[in-house]
Amino acid sequence: MKFRDEILSFGMSSLTIIGSILPDVIEPSRNKFHRKFFHSIFLIIIFVFLIMTYKELISGNFDNPILTCYFFIGCGSVSHLLMDVITRNGLPLTGL
Repeated sequence: MKFRDEILSFGMSSLTIIGSILPDVIEPSRNKFHRKFFHSIFLIIIFVFLIMTYKELISGNFDNPILTCYFFIGCGSVSHLLMDVITRNGLPLTGL
């Protein structure tokens, strides 16, 4: 059982890392649309709503693998956006 837990931890960490770089992959800094919709406070609200909708994952219920993947990618994206909020440029409200 210990090996399975290590594999799950590695997978969850990997998905969170992928989620944390996803906003910059979608809207790279060299793009004139950088920090638009995928770098907006509105998107944080959407992600938090989705994370709270699937709060059974927070309690450790990882029965649905697809939902689990989305959850950890969303957590990574939210952490990226929260770090962007504290930068000098901040984040737009909607990015539209």
